[in-house]
Amino acid sequence: MGCYRFHDLILDVQPADVEARADLGRLWSELSWHGVDDSPDPYEASLVLRLHEGAFSVSPAARRLFTTDSFCGLELDGAFYLSDGESALHFQQRRADAYLASSFFLKSRTLQDTFWSFCLARLLRASGVYCLHAAGLVSPRGYGVLVVGASGSGKTTLALAAIRRGWLYLSDDAVLLRGTGSGDERPAEGEVMALGLRAHVYIDAQAASLHDDFPLGGELPDSTGGRRRRVHLDAARAGTQIPVCIPRLLVFARITGLDRNTIARGQRELRQRPRARGQRIRRRGAGRPRAETTVPG
Repeated sequence: MGCYRFHDLILDVQPADVEARADLGRLWSELSWHGVDDSPDPYEASLVLRLHEGAFSVSPAARRLFTTDSFCGLELDGAFYLSDGESALHFQQRRADAYLASSFFLKSRTLQDTFWSFCLARLLRASGVYCLHAAGLVSPRGYGVLVVGASGSGKTTLALAAIRRGWLYLSDDAVLLRGTGSGDERPAEGEVMALGLRAHVYIDAQAASLHDDFPLGGELPDSTGGRRRRVHLDAARAGTQIPVCIPRLLVFARITGLDRNTIARGQRELRQRPRARGQRIRRRGAGRPRAETTVPG
């Protein structure tokens, strides 16, 4: 396709044959970027990605910033690189050049997607848009809530529980934060706007029996080496996904071994004894919207 839109942002990817070989159209679609027919002038595109076939080695003089199992971040003379030793991304503000060795295409789909997702996040940051590992929800009263946490902390479980109770959602796993917008999406001064990034909802395949009230897809590999299944919310609850919200509450989720539910606000903890399934906990703070949660059985 070559050109993709996300709200008022334009991503221009060239050349088309290398993009097709890397299967980037599939990934951009999963991240809510939609192809557009008319390619913009390169100088009008918000973000630019140029693809080059061939190995690329970053200078040994580069400073290592971080290392993962598959890639490392490097800095040299003010320029940033992401490299696996043979392939590399070179970032220059809102433009990235990807140099792809033949070995890159032999990597697993998960590792390739991680590489490109990092590329997109880095480009967005140069445009004042920041990625957050969080589920985005909106209550029936219209309050935006972000559930922040690492993989496996319960974001999707909480999101699906809220959707069952009539909440709307942006994403179960990733949102973008920005302080400026365009048109109807421009927030009030001092507000931050959340945009849903990932188009689909996935659950751990081993937890499928807990969510059999939703249509589920087949098993797929996930980024942690496990298996996952897509939840087809578009078929079960059409119209529940929305693109934007103004967050009013942050919830930091984590899985604990406690036999009781813990709600922490600031430096004060409110501890609840186990309650019957479906019973609600209500807490109202001065000048704050009421937060409700349901203690699982």
